[in-house]
Amino acid sequence: MRPRYIDANALMDFCSNTKDGCIDNNDIARFPAADVRENRHGHWIKIQKPADRDGNVWYRCSECLAEDLQSPAKGVPFCWSCGAEMALDYVEEDLEDEDDQ
Repeated sequence: MRPRYIDANALMDFCSNTKDGCIDNNDIARFPAADVRENRHGHWIKIQKPADRDGNVWYRCSECLAEDLQSPAKGVPFCWSCGAEMALDYVEEDLEDEDDQ
């Protein structure tokens, strides 16, 4: 079962409006879920593969390992595959590509 997040402030307001200030599991189960999403953070890993004719090089996402062909001068702020926000001030160098092992 996936986690269900609720707005704690709204729940506290709800509790303060009950006659005894108490709630039970049924109240919590009926309470609306908050609109949240997982926020992943990662960085690009430069892969040792040949660049294309435009000078774009291969990078791998540190979170999901998806590969992407990008311009080294223009950092891509998120992973197209998992949506992780990328730290553009840090790029790891992959010393040996897995395909070469």
